[in-house]
Amino acid sequence: MSSFRRAGTADTGTRPGLHGQTLVSMGLVDLDRLLSGGLPLGSVLLVLEDASSGQHLNIIRYFISEGLACRQRVMWLTTSPPAGGAAAFLPADAAPSSQSKAGGQGQSDQPQQQQPELRIAWQYKKYIREDEEEAGGGLYGS
Repeated sequence: MSSFRRAGTADTGTRPGLHGQTLVSMGLVDLDRLLSGGLPLGSVLLVLEDASSGQHLNIIRYFISEGLACRQRVMWLTTSPPAGGAAAFLPADAAPSSQSKAGGQGQSDQPQQQQPELRIAWQYKKYIREDEEEAGGGLYGS
């Protein structure tokens, strides 16, 4: 009988590490590099706050959101929960998938020519006209 076993599929959000360990990402590429590729699956990470900096909160935010994005189980223990709950603490997508689908269907019926100009371009046009009036039409205001 052969000792060869076919490798199974890895869990979502994991990757193989050294010595047969399975690693999960911390959500930050540079922090993953410091940890030699990520955090070993099944390990416990204790993040202590630094009173002079709030960077520990960013590490926690990214790690929890990375786990949730990969559909991993996440446990977060805190003595002082943030205002608005855990959802307010975590970073959010710019456009949730349910809104982007609904918005995309409504906009496809309208022709592209009827879309208004960019507001920022309109504001620049206004400032250019004001500068020309102040300059008196000359190149250097002479």
